[in-house]
Amino acid sequence: MDYNRVALFISVVEAGSLSEAARRLNVAKSNLSRSLSSLEQELGIQLIYRNTRNFRPTEAGLNFYNQCRGPFFDIKMAAESMKQNDKELKGNFVITAAVDLAHTILPSIVADFSKAYPSLQVEIRAEDRFVNLVKEGVDLALRMGTLSDSDLKATKISDISLILVSTAQYLNSHPRIRTLEQLKEHTYVSFNRRFDKNITLIKRGGSSYRIKMSSQLIANNPIIAKTLTLLGKGIALLPDFICYDELKTGQLVRVLPDFASEASPVHFVWPARGAESPKVRAFVDFSRDTLRKYFITSAID
Repeated sequence: MDYNRVALFISVVEAGSLSEAARRLNVAKSNLSRSLSSLEQELGIQLIYRNTRNFRPTEAGLNFYNQCRGPFFDIKMAAESMKQNDKELKGNFVITAAVDLAHTILPSIVADFSKAYPSLQVEIRAEDRFVNLVKEGVDLALRMGTLSDSDLKATKISDISLILVSTAQYLNSHPRIRTLEQLKEHTYVSFNRRFDKNITLIKRGGSSYRIKMSSQLIANNPIIAKTLTLLGKGIALLPDFICYDELKTGQLVRVLPDFASEASPVHFVWPARGAESPKVRAFVDFSRDTLRKYFITSAID
């Protein structure tokens, strides 16, 4: 264990940023960053979340700092403690996902994960907004759509599509739908204003079609839109994975089943800088196959 690296780590935590620590110590910021990364690699644990906009110690980093700053601190003992925590996975683990994901598959996975790691407190945050993982203290996010933040690591889980659905009761009491144009004669339930005016659908085989729709009912998340659709209020374009159970039981039926939206990727993402968190690694490894099977099963042909 390099005591100098530990001393620099303590200085960085107390300074509140790499820049301020470099100024106080009169050393290059790049040297501090390399020293911190080397210490994290040696311990196998991320000590500080850091990117161009945010900086804060991780839970493990704070524990290591507190042990090293104790009146009778022993760096070797503190390092061994960190490695032991790596094996036992203690403390807090925060995962965030969009409301529809957080209400469907995520709870059962988290329940099984917490049973496997009983010393770990797991928190699910359902958010239909952009979450700054570092600033808000989130360890892992399950996100749909194209990724744009280069400060995040990611692993792809699967793809999802939006499909047209309704109830048999609604369809039996309204004009039959054979073409996309005939959709305009029906009540449209939207879960996003982006899909309120124009929607683009791809026909099986690859042809793309754009159709202008007008929503009578608009919800701010797909679960509410699905509930409105189940009440017989119209036709909705919804993520396939939230409709799987209702399609299987016949509560919902496909409308124009040869059409669906373009596939959108689903990723796990987490802060990129420093050593990978053992908690993140454990959860991703634990849940990846289950999630992939779930999304593949939900992708109704």
